[in-house]
Amino acid sequence: MFDRTHRRLSYWHVQSGYIRSVDVSAGASLDAWPDDAWAWGDSLIVVPQLSSTTMESIPPGPGLRKWPMYAQLTVRDRAGGTVGSSSRFDAMYTGLYDKGDMRVVFSNNPFAAVARDRVYFGSGMEFRVSILGAPFTKVGEWQWDALQEPITSDEVQAVRAERQAIIASQLPPERMQRVLDMEFAPELLPPMRPAIGRVLVDADQRVWLERFEPIRLGTPVQTPGAIWHVIAADGRPLARLRLPARTRLEDIRGGQLLVMQRDSLDIETIALYPLVRPSTR
Repeated sequence: MFDRTHRRLSYWHVQSGYIRSVDVSAGASLDAWPDDAWAWGDSLIVVPQLSSTTMESIPPGPGLRKWPMYAQLTVRDRAGGTVGSSSRFDAMYTGLYDKGDMRVVFSNNPFAAVARDRVYFGSGMEFRVSILGAPFTKVGEWQWDALQEPITSDEVQAVRAERQAIIASQLPPERMQRVLDMEFAPELLPPMRPAIGRVLVDADQRVWLERFEPIRLGTPVQTPGAIWHVIAADGRPLARLRLPARTRLEDIRGGQLLVMQRDSLDIETIALYPLVRPSTR
């Protein structure tokens, strides 16, 4: 379990409880701070780190620009010391304006997922997955250009309408319009729709890729990706799964899917569903 506040990875046993903790902030400066951590193999830890870029301030006025961040994966030993690192890749970006910066609805989200002897990672902007193997060097890459999608005005307007419904009772009309115009400014939209949200790896080393969903600002309940692509360890596409609305895939346990479901009142329910292959007849 990763503790974001104290930047430590703790190990627990299902029966005996707490075992030990490792500080993963060692060697990380404020511009490359640990964002998560996972155990890898018998004694290693994989840590994604985020860093910002230097940008000139924007003079007062309506100007907006993208403020990009970068990510890098490091591998640590049992004591938290760095023993290897990946190349730097694109992370998310914010919108920079004269008074600071703000979250961007259609920003990409970098991802990483740990398998038995591999680590899968990427920026999420393209349908591209890079692969690290021992000793933490790049051993391959998957890319599917046919799965890249343009951003449509219908999707942008639908997400904007959701945002407007949230802030309509909080702001006067003129200020609400200014906020919406900034958050959905054309210069902050990427040229293509980000492709990948989250990535999971099951016990059979199949890789599950979630279709990206834009950020719902102002609400802690994010819309989960409804479409998942399942890829074999050798890169062969195996299946495409569509989940019901308001259903978030949390894990794959053997032949079962562990999901979180929300009803119309936002009440959460945990459910297990069997994973059944469709008939080929």
